[in-house]
Amino acid sequence: MNAIIVTGGTRGIGRAIVDALADRLLAKEPDLGGARLVVTYRSEKAHAEALAAALRSKGVVADVLAMDLASGESIDAFVGQMRENYGAVRALINNAGATYDGSFLSMSDEGMGKLIESNLSGTIRLTEGLLPLLRAANPAAVVFIASAAGVYGKAGQVPYATTKGGLIGYTQLLARRCVRQNIFVNAVAPASSRLTWSPSSIRSCTNRSCTTPRCKKWGRRKMSRMSSMACSSRDTCRRRPSRSMAAISVE
Repeated sequence: MNAIIVTGGTRGIGRAIVDALADRLLAKEPDLGGARLVVTYRSEKAHAEALAAALRSKGVVADVLAMDLASGESIDAFVGQMRENYGAVRALINNAGATYDGSFLSMSDEGMGKLIESNLSGTIRLTEGLLPLLRAANPAAVVFIASAAGVYGKAGQVPYATTKGGLIGYTQLLARRCVRQNIFVNAVAPASSRLTWSPSSIRSCTNRSCTTPRCKKWGRRKMSRMSSMACSSRDTCRRRPSRSMAAISVE
């Protein structure tokens, strides 16, 4: 069985992505290949239970599992579960992360460490651990929810922006490493997440002609659909492979 994984999917941007994917699964879109949704959360069990109930009421079967990106042990346990229960991962949408506002000089070492682990090193550890299952899906997609702060920098958020900039750099590296294995990698860099997202289009993000990073302004309504549609072989894998990465800023 194939899995589609959304990390941090119980609220906000992640929840909107999950809802968009659930609608596509209910429509039995062939590009998703009958995959099963796997959604992770860090600590808020009430949100996880509410999501599981909402998906059940729609008729969508999903696993909602705890995982903490700041804990290597938690990440490894989750990867082990995926290897045990699924033969392949059709898509990995790396949405989970943390926000700690403050200057570099004023932030504690503990806060800085947690931010780096949650937003950068933990996400990389998870992605690398799941690469064998992504290769097995053939084709597969990886999407990173980054931030415009990682593209432009932002006063008062230097540590946060640094982690997101590092994530965009890793996206470019992973795209080059994995394209010949039919794993297509993109980053989405929203400028704000205050409003709920709803579906639209992703073709710009998965266009094979996009061989260098670029930034565009998109309406907020296009973003959750953008991430969910990265799971589509119709848009990601029909054309001749070449590396792809788009950093897309939302205002």
